[in-house]
Amino acid sequence: MSLIEESSYTWCDDYVRESYDQSVHVLSVFLVLTASTLGTLTPILQGQKKGGNLSLLINCGKYFGTGVILATAFIHMLPGAVQMLTSPCLPKAFHSQYTAFAGLFAMLAGITLGVTGDVKFAGLLCALLLHQFFEGFALGARISELGISRLKKLYMSLAFILTTPSGIIIGIMLASSYNPNSRAALVVQGTLDSVSAGILIYAAYANLLAAEVTNNTSFRKLPGRTKVYYFLSIYVGVVIMASLGRWA
Repeated sequence: MSLIEESSYTWCDDYVRESYDQSVHVLSVFLVLTASTLGTLTPILQGQKKGGNLSLLINCGKYFGTGVILATAFIHMLPGAVQMLTSPCLPKAFHSQYTAFAGLFAMLAGITLGVTGDVKFAGLLCALLLHQFFEGFALGARISELGISRLKKLYMSLAFILTTPSGIIIGIMLASSYNPNSRAALVVQGTLDSVSAGILIYAAYANLLAAEVTNNTSFRKLPGRTKVYYFLSIYVGVVIMASLGRWA
């Protein structure tokens, strides 16, 4: 190992932990749980009352959520994954010989929030709350259209509602011993972020845009003004999440 590589690994090992307010992180569990619950259950509970302006509002929220999902994948997840998987703290195979490891995969955003120090915590929490609400809204809108009982729809929603808060709890438990510059943390975090981004991109394009727009004959029959509302909702969702990316 060269002198440069040796000093790099020494720097990686000598990580100085940021200030960490555990009470605020615990509070974030309930905030994210609330945002996820409201976002997911609102279109499901309103599903039987669809019609007119309410239906338009729910659909706009669904398309807005699609934009949020896309921006989360491309702006919040993939760049972080690339940064981690090309870190100088990793072997040369990652940052010198082959730098496309992040593109092979692209979840657990809750774990990231749980271990994040106070400096970046507020921005990341705001982004995550917005993402959880509107991704939940898009998911809930799709679930509300299924021909199953409302109870089954609620059960289906629980997986999304509970996953991120559970991740935050895990992150809080790991925070005291977590070194974000360690090889294990960089590879695991980068891989999970990459896988998450890939899942979000696939969900947005295949399960939402393709299903709702490209392969949906009823969408083509909609009035032009309604289509404009829906597409604008997607763009607004992307812009807002992209703006939050400046701080998160």
